Amino acid sequence: MPQSSRSRKESSVGVSQTPPRPADHAIPQENIDTLAVGKTLADFITSVTPNKSHKYFVSNFDPAINDIEVWCEEVERAKTTNGWGDSECLSRVSNCLKGDARTWLNEWVTNDRSWTNFRLEFTPLCPRKLDYANILFDVMNTTSDKYVTYAEYARRSLLRLRIVKGLSSDLMIQIIVRGITDPQVRAAAANAELTAENLVSFLAIYAKPARYSENRTNAYQPD
Repeated sequence: MPQSSRSRKESSVGVSQTPPRPADHAIPQENIDTLAVGKTLADFITSVTPNKSHKYFVSNFDPAINDIEVWCEEVERAKTTNGWGDSECLSRVSNCLKGDARTWLNEWVTNDRSWTNFRLEFTPLCPRKLDYANILFDVMNTTSDKYVTYAEYARRSLLRLRIVKGLSSDLMIQIIVRGITDPQVRAAAANAELTAENLVSFLAIYAKPARYSENRTNAYQPD
C-alpha cells in the first residue's frame, strides 16, 4: 500500500476511536431544572410571607388619664409599621389596657374581636374631658430615674404632655429636660435646641449608669 494511503487510513481510524470529551463542569439538565424550580418556590414564599417587624411599641392606656384618640392613633401607627392584622393587633395591644379599659375588655361580649370593632365600640365610652391639671402634675413630678433609658422617659412623657391642650413644643421640652436627673445629660439637652420631633433620638445616645441598666426590675413599669 502506498505511504500516503496508509497515513490517511491511520488518521481516519485514530479519529473514529477518540470519543468526544464532555465540557468541563457541565451540569445535567435535570439538575438545572431542579434548581430553577427551587428558586421559583423560594421567591414565591418570600413574596407571600409578610415581613413582621416589631419595631414600634404601644404605650399603656387608662381612660382616666389618657386621651383615647391619641392612643388609637399610636396603635394605628404600630399596626401599620409592624404589619399586624386586625385581630392580631387587638391581641397585642390588649395588655396595654389598664383601669376601666381592662375591665371593659374582659367583660366585652362580641363575635368580632378585632381592633377595628374594639375601637368602634370602646371609643364612645371613654371620657371626652380629661383632668389636664392632674396629667401635667404627674409628668412634672416624674423623673428619668423611673425609666430604664432617657429615651423611654422622654417618649412616654411626650405622649402624656401631648394630651394637655395648649402646651407649646418648647414648654414640653423644658418640662421633660427638667426631669432628667443626670446633670450632664440635662445640660446637654438644654443646650441642644431640641424639638418634640428629635428629643427622643437625641436622648437615645446617652446610656444610663450600670445600676439602672443591670437591674431592670427596679425600673419603672407602667401600671
